[in-house]
Amino acid sequence: MGGEAIATPEVLYSMANPRTLPARNGGMARQGTTKEIAESMKKTDIGGSFLGSIVAGLLIGLLLDWWLGTEPWFVIGLALLGSYSGFMRVWHYAKVQGELEDEERRARGR
Repeated sequence: MGGEAIATPEVLYSMANPRTLPARNGGMARQGTTKEIAESMKKTDIGGSFLGSIVAGLLIGLLLDWWLGTEPWFVIGLALLGSYSGFMRVWHYAKVQGELEDEERRARGR
């Protein structure tokens, strides 16, 4: 046991802190801006919403099939409905983002 290094909280913090990690260009790691972080969280949110719609349809379908004894029908129907709902959410998000980008381009062009 002698000779083992004990990691202090300061050492662990410096290992986990992105500012202390070297970047590929030899400098310090670049910090994401608040806008970049918010955009990446929106993208993660829409992906989770898509997956959540499908999983919710599957779980509710399983529960209804178990309760009513109609084995695959509610699972199939609600999984399809959840998939449709997920695709519609992604489509709506893409449409809104496209409109925002168009507005920004028009504003820069003036």
